[in-house]
Amino acid sequence: MKSKLPEQVNLATIAGGAAVELFEQELGKVVENILDPNTEADAARTITLTIKLKPNNERNIGSVSVAAKSSLAAFRAASTQMFFGRLEGRPVAVEHDPKQLQMEFDEVSKPRAIREGGES
Repeated sequence: MKSKLPEQVNLATIAGGAAVELFEQELGKVVENILDPNTEADAARTITLTIKLKPNNERNIGSVSVAAKSSLAAFRAASTQMFFGRLEGRPVAVEHDPKQLQMEFDEVSKPRAIREGGES
């Protein structure tokens, strides 16, 4: 009677399916990063799956580790402009042009409904 050979290891079965599960976990991170509007849209993202096999001296058994990591796009830099000058002799930096007229309002005006006949 012929004995059945054990199932060969493949990417889907190694470490009880850990390689596929770890890949899917990192893929989720990559997709979240792609969808994040605060990252560069066209930056490349990578997923690295590392499988280490370390045999014993007799080369008949070995330990196996499976790991996955992703390299994501960095957040886009925020930008602004600054105006530099001195105030009472001290150096200062501000984001709004100090020479620009500042408008202040006492209350927020609300739009009025216009009725037929031009009355409001």
